[in-house]
Amino acid sequence: MLKEEGTLTYTQEVLKDKKPSIMARKIAARRSMAGKQRNVVKKHDMSDELKSIQEQASEPDVVTSEDKTFCTFAVEKYSVLESAGSVEVIVECHRSVADKNANIHVVATTQDGTALAGEDYVHIRHEISFSPGEDSKSIAVRLIDDTEYEPDEHFLISLSAAKSGRKGKESDCEFDFFPVKIAHVTIVNDDDPGTFGFEVGAYSVGEKGEMDGSGKPTGNAQVKILRTKGSDGEITVKYKTVDGSAVGGDDFEPALGEVIFKNNECEKTINVKLIDDDSYEKSEQFTIELEVIGSPVNGAKVAESRVVVTILGDEDSAKVVNEVALLMKAQLDKLSLTTDSWGQQFDEAMNIQGEEGEDPALMDYVMHVCTFGWKVLFAIVPPTKYKDGWVTFFVALGFIGLLTAFVADIAGIFGCLLGLKDSITAITFVALGTSLPDTFASKSAAENDETADASVGNVTGSNSVNVFLGLGLPWLIATMVHTGSAFKSDPVLSRGVVVEFKEGGYPMIAGSLGFSVMLFCMCAVACICTLYIRRFLFGYELGGTSLNRNVTGAFFIGLWMVYVVVSSLEVEGHIKSFM
Repeated sequence: MLKEEGTLTYTQEVLKDKKPSIMARKIAARRSMAGKQRNVVKKHDMSDELKSIQEQASEPDVVTSEDKTFCTFAVEKYSVLESAGSVEVIVECHRSVADKNANIHVVATTQDGTALAGEDYVHIRHEISFSPGEDSKSIAVRLIDDTEYEPDEHFLISLSAAKSGRKGKESDCEFDFFPVKIAHVTIVNDDDPGTFGFEVGAYSVGEKGEMDGSGKPTGNAQVKILRTKGSDGEITVKYKTVDGSAVGGDDFEPALGEVIFKNNECEKTINVKLIDDDSYEKSEQFTIELEVIGSPVNGAKVAESRVVVTILGDEDSAKVVNEVALLMKAQLDKLSLTTDSWGQQFDEAMNIQGEEGEDPALMDYVMHVCTFGWKVLFAIVPPTKYKDGWVTFFVALGFIGLLTAFVADIAGIFGCLLGLKDSITAITFVALGTSLPDTFASKSAAENDETADASVGNVTGSNSVNVFLGLGLPWLIATMVHTGSAFKSDPVLSRGVVVEFKEGGYPMIAGSLGFSVMLFCMCAVACICTLYIRRFLFGYELGGTSLNRNVTGAFFIGLWMVYVVVSSLEVEGHIKSFM
């Protein structure tokens, strides 16, 4: 008779490499609390019963059905789906000639492997009787079909002789178990938790979110997670949002949570709250990432773990912004100084135009006549299309220089006719002429802007350029030229004192400049203090009630009058300066 060592050794090798699952350990713990059998965590290394079976199987190497009676399983290994309900195992009885009329009784008993009795199959201890003429019997082991994913598991069915005694049935002859005393049954798992992923690879949603059944915006981005290729068991899926060009807290509310797929549930929806502000923004993106808890140990798979959500710029806001942009472009085109040809420049210079959509008013005709010559003269400047406007810039600077020299001479001649000194002419007619355009610009800014920042800044910036650049640059050039040419200045009478200068020096008598600057600074400080006082008393610098406006305006004009009159008196010698 052949030994069973091959079969037993194979079984041991298979079982000893199988690690108990988490579920097996949980079952063992519960059985321990209930005082039940709890060998499910041990590696099946062949119990004492199997060892006794192995000892009983030690027989001569070769036997035949003619000289020995034996029982065996028809097949050593079985494989069955978990959902099959049961597995049928065939037991055969081979008789010798002498025992052909004997009654033979055997017992088939299931034993745990990685499959557990009560969890994966129903334990049996089944007695099989072979009457004369019967050579095979079948036994069925019922399988327990659950919805939890488990790897393929197995259990054993072993054969043993029926016990003799009051409750047992004794066989009429002696027999052995050969060649298969233990059958190996594998339960193939058919509980696939499925594959998890997003419904689509990318989502697009407006700032107001998805629409509900009534057509109202929900304010949420609704992203679906699908479960495909299986739906058995309960699976937990975690998700979180990741910032992109869309930032959590500004464009959407950060989301971090989990959804639970119950058995046979195949779809869940994630809602991410969007932040809808009033400002228009271009389309922005953020990402949602998912993680399947327990994968891949629990059999669940992940098809797509990331999805990009695009928050589209609000269509209504975009429409308003586009309309405003068109209006601004049209307005800027009207304010633009760019020209394409001399013909366009002369046309604009020689034709009178009024306010947009209106006919020219009387003042428009008056100003057109007064400035006609200057407009035609400056129309000679090359158009701005040449060299990106650089030609226009330098030619215009030359025209301004010539015009300044011409105006300076005209102002000097005009002052001479009136018997006024140059310094008085400078602080009155020249200063008034250069600052008057900025005065009207500041008035327009004060009327049209929410604050007076542009109004105050325009006046300050204009005068700073006039003083530091308009006077400083010519003085620097003149000094460098005269110093480099070894200029020898004649003695100068300053305030009754004759002043001589060394060779190479470039003298410029200050005259009344020091007094004028000091007086100007005092008036400027008084002006600034007035603005602070108005801020403290009324909460604003300019405007207000009619009384506030008129009083402040009269005070500022009075400061200018004080500066002009006092400076003129000092120049004429009616006031003696201490400087």
